[in-house]
Amino acid sequence: MHLQRNVALVFLALLLSPVSASACACCSNTGEYRSGAAELEEWQIEELRRVRFARVASLYLNEAGYDENAIGVDQPKETYSVSATWSGNVWKFTFRSGANVGTLELPLPKQMWTHNADLHDGKVSAGGGPSLYKEWRLEGEVKGNGIFKSGMTTPAKYMLVLQGRGNACDNPETFRNWRLEVRGENAKFAFFGKLGAARPLKQHHGSEMVVVQTAPDAAELTKLLNEFLAGASRNDPAMHDRFWAEDLIYTRSAGRRTTKAEIMRDLKSAPAPKPDDPKIVYTAEDIRIQQYGDTAIVAFRLVGTTETDGVRQVQHLLNSGTFLKRNGQWQVVNWQSTRMPRTEQENKTDVAATSDKFWRAFITADDKKFTAVTDENFVWTRGKKESTRKQVLDEMKGVRNGASVLTLPKETISLYGETAVVRGEGPYGNYTMTLVNQGGAWKIVALQSSN
Repeated sequence: MHLQRNVALVFLALLLSPVSASACACCSNTGEYRSGAAELEEWQIEELRRVRFARVASLYLNEAGYDENAIGVDQPKETYSVSATWSGNVWKFTFRSGANVGTLELPLPKQMWTHNADLHDGKVSAGGGPSLYKEWRLEGEVKGNGIFKSGMTTPAKYMLVLQGRGNACDNPETFRNWRLEVRGENAKFAFFGKLGAARPLKQHHGSEMVVVQTAPDAAELTKLLNEFLAGASRNDPAMHDRFWAEDLIYTRSAGRRTTKAEIMRDLKSAPAPKPDDPKIVYTAEDIRIQQYGDTAIVAFRLVGTTETDGVRQVQHLLNSGTFLKRNGQWQVVNWQSTRMPRTEQENKTDVAATSDKFWRAFITADDKKFTAVTDENFVWTRGKKESTRKQVLDEMKGVRNGASVLTLPKETISLYGETAVVRGEGPYGNYTMTLVNQGGAWKIVALQSSN
């Protein structure tokens, strides 16, 4: 059903008395069933662009486990964070689990399969009549990189299904779940998850279609944001000076409020970066812009990727800023940063990865990677002997054995807010490891082992 016709009929239905079922544009009927493929129309593409994905995606697994359900996924995990963005008519899905990242590119096909069916389960839709089970299904060629690269050495295809319940009108508000399946000669895997609230509705006014709360300067603001994040990645004072207004109020994710003067002072007093300092890159995902004349609200998901001696840490924060246009120039007057909560499984995955890196660094005498995953006040208690991080590093220098094979320990992980306790059995007998989340990165602060 065409959206333009849907909207016109809905407004007409609001003006007329409901003297018969035919006066209801979105009412479904008992026994209704519609299923089939048709050419993907422009209004449907616009509706697809309104779809938002919840942050967590799960890898589909049956009793066969990873061996049969994760073919073409490097180092598969049960859960991932997921973000979806558009590049022209290509839907890009980025999946992350700790340092493991991969993107799947889904070009829109020429046709879309739709399905609407009365399940006869007594559920009633908001538009009147039974609540229909609904699907939108897209299928086509897929490209992938990162953790999906090995599965893309030969052609592969995708099937993306949006699932939900609702009345006879098709729109993103009725969809609640999704499933993405990829198959090819070297690929066989599927993800699933929940959908978030749809983006603002496009409405018709006369012959024109406009978006509620349009942002005429969206392109300029997006460009400014991306340029700032690139500058912030290299601590560029000039970019900070351009971005922040003199009357800025900035509330950091740690709960501390600061001003532009304080930000500029800290930048100018910071020591010159060293070649082996951690490298951090900031990028923006899911950018949302609402403009009200010379005022604009820009909200996005900030992704901070830190590389320290080959160890990658990724943190996610929700950022929102209020921009004012003064003398033809946009600047930020208010900024709020909030760290995004991670799922228990995501935290356990990162903790397990940190423990693994610790043992590998110690066994192979890699002092840089050992330093990257331990706190500066790290203490290792072996029996009655206590060793500081410096003492352990000195010990490692004297026993560089070049070992490359490590039997990974069996571990159990317990989480207590920003603290994690790992218990296991490894190269040094039974041990208990304590980690603390420091700005999104897990650091080992203490280790106690029987040997």
